[in-house]
This record gives sequence, C-alpha cells and structure tokens, in this order.
Amino acid sequence: MTLTDRELATLIWLVVLVVVIGRNRSIRASVAHAISILLGPKVLTLLVLFVLWMVGVVWLASQLPVWGPENLKDTLLWAPVGAGLWIRSIDAAKEPKYFTNRVRDAIAFTVFLEVYLNTATFGLAVELIVQPVLALAVMTSTLGAYRSDHRNAKRLADGCLVVVLLVLLVPPTAALLNSLGDLEHADIPAAVRGLLLSVWLSVGALPFIYALSLLYGYEGALNRMRWQAPNKQVPLHAKMALFRVFHFRTSALAKFGGNGPWRLARATSYRDAVSVIRQNLAREHEQTSAARRKAEELERYAGVEGVDGAGRRFDKREFEETIESLENIAATHIAWYHRGGRYGRNLLRRFEGSFGAGLPDPHGIEMTVRRDGQAWYAWRRTASGWCFASGAAAPPPDQWFYDGPDPPDGYPGTDPDWASEDERSVNWDIESYWEKPND
Repeated sequence: MTLTDRELATLIWLVVLVVVIGRNRSIRASVAHAISILLGPKVLTLLVLFVLWMVGVVWLASQLPVWGPENLKDTLLWAPVGAGLWIRSIDAAKEPKYFTNRVRDAIAFTVFLEVYLNTATFGLAVELIVQPVLALAVMTSTLGAYRSDHRNAKRLADGCLVVVLLVLLVPPTAALLNSLGDLEHADIPAAVRGLLLSVWLSVGALPFIYALSLLYGYEGALNRMRWQAPNKQVPLHAKMALFRVFHFRTSALAKFGGNGPWRLARATSYRDAVSVIRQNLAREHEQTSAARRKAEELERYAGVEGVDGAGRRFDKREFEETIESLENIAATHIAWYHRGGRYGRNLLRRFEGSFGAGLPDPHGIEMTVRRDGQAWYAWRRTASGWCFASGAAAPPPDQWFYDGPDPPDGYPGTDPDWASEDERSVNWDIESYWEKPND
C-alpha cells in the first residue's frame, strides 16, 4: 500500500481541495446541496450494490491467478474509473454499441499507457507542480470541445497536454531501460497482473452497468407513460406489453418515444398495447433506415456532377445544413426588421452560435446588408461546390432564393437568377431529397 510520489501528490491536492471547500461557507453549502441531490436513498442504494458487485468480482479474481494482495492499492485507485462507468450507466442505452465501446476502451492503448506512466514518477515537488497544470489543461480542452469561442484555448491546452505527456514518459522509460539487464530477476507474473488489472475490473463492471441501464430504461419509459396517462396510472396490460416486446433490449427501449408512450398509456387491451409498441418500433426502424440510406447516398454521389431525373443535384453534401442555416438567418432578419424597421448589419456576429449547425467551423457563410438596411442576402458554398443564397429586397415577408455554381452577383432583383418562393429550384426542397434513390 506504499504510495508513489504521484499518488501522494494527488492525495495532497485532494486534501487541499477539501480544506478550501471546508473553509468557504458558500462553496461548502453548494457542495453539500449537490451531494444531497445526487446521493438520494435510491442512488445510494444502487451505489452500495455496485460496490458489493465489484467486491464480488475482485473475490472471484482472487480465486484465480489474476489478483493478489499486492494489487489492493491499484484496485482502490481504479475506483474513479468505476465511478465514471456507474455515473454514465444512465446513458448506456443511448450510445450505439455502448458496451462494445467500453470493452474497447478497457483494452485501449491509453489504459496501458496510464499503467506505464505510473511505473516510475518524478519527485514529489515536481509532481505537485505537474498535476494542477495537467488538470487545468484537461478541463480547458474539454470545455473547448463544447464551446466554439474557446477553440483557441483548446488548441493551446491540447499542445500543453502533449508536452506534459512527453515529460511524464521520461521516468518510466528511464526505469525500463535501466532494468533491461535484470529481467531474470523481475517478477513477470506480478507485472502482468498489474497491467491487466484495470482491464478486467472495467469488463467485470459491465454486467452490473447493463442491468442498471435496463432499470433506468424501463423506469424512464414508465415515467413517460405515467405523465401522459389520463389518471397518472399506467395500466397493467401496458406494462406487460412493454416487457413482452422489449425484454432486455436497452437500446430499443431508450428509443421508445414520440407519441408511443402517450398511445401506450391509453391502450385499452394487451393486444392493442403490443400493437402500439410494434408500430412505434417500425416507425423508428424506418427513420433509421432512411438516415442510413441518406448517409450512403451522400457518400456514393460525393463529387459526382449532374442532376437526377427530378433535377436535384447528385452531390448534395451540406445542402440540408446550409439551407437550414440560411433559413435561420432569414427568420432572424425578419424579427430584427419588425423590431427596428431595418435589417441587421451584424447579425452573424451577434448570434454566432445560432447559425451553422452541422457545418464545419468556421461555417463559411457570407452576408451583405445594404447601407439603408432595406435589403440583404447571405450565401454559402457547400462541400460539393454548389452555392446557396437567401435574401430580401423589401420589408418582410419578402424573401428570395438562389442556388447555382457561383454565388449571386448582388441583392435580389439585381441578379436575374434569384427566385421567389414559388419559383425556387428543387434543390431547396429538403423534404424531397431522400424520397427515392436518384435516377
């Protein structure tokens, strides 16, 4: 149970954090409130059951030549990983191939790298400096992944993480090189047990996580039905039908939505309830198949010139995302005009986060507003090279549409290729894109 300098440094910083929280009344109250919400009786019971499950897993491993008393410390240090798996269990059914991905993560190179990094460390003083730097870089990088205005900070943090990782590789690599001549005295079985510890602990936790995700799935489905039931009571035949159809399929259960819970809560018989669920699953399957066909068609026709029998471009990459962004810009302009009697000149900057959903960063949308504020247009070139534009040359609800190989030459009315809503090309009709395969 001897702590390495790295583990001791981590313990010191945790103590410092606890002291800071304990001395600050407002922080202490906030943390206590958060803990009281997160660890209610139900959650605490599930946590205790998870701990007992992992104790059982470790006991079983101790009966095999894969765990010994010398692994106790590393087993306890695995606890944050186990806590992360337990916390994310509520999302297990929502992530495609969740359990396959977790097994892959358990045997991923990063796990072995983490074990390797801990085989030898710097002195305590250096570790006390490196750890807060590493924590700050990780938090900055994580925040930057969700905030477009923090991308530069993310790049800096990612660079810092690479440098810190290279620095942390120095002690274990030096220790490995020094021990190469003494392999005959090395305890190879113990080293292998330590290396595989985090792998089998994570894999051993997955059956419990699966059961927990199944519990959350049924609880969520029953709650959605209960909220929409006439008397807030779910009929027994509806509950029986729910289990009859879904059984142990957590991912399918998580997708049971739309008007399915509402209809199921009002089903008058067991047969009707089963029919409601199967209709919902069929609709979900149809939507999934349509999304798959869409992705396949986008890939198949990437870079292909020309149009199909309906006049739609073969290569429709970024068409939907671009059109939706231009429509959002048009709606924002209309609201802005009703507010002040003119179109806004800096709307792209004012509402930056509202446009460009699904598009690369930067989104590449260009916008021009006439000096008197009575006309505007915005355009973007898609990944296929085709351009789309939307604009207005009069007060709302005036709106014009454009698409072509090049951007428009000017405002609506000045370029003859602009079209009214009734005359716009079929490329603007998003709903018709995937009705049938291209001819």
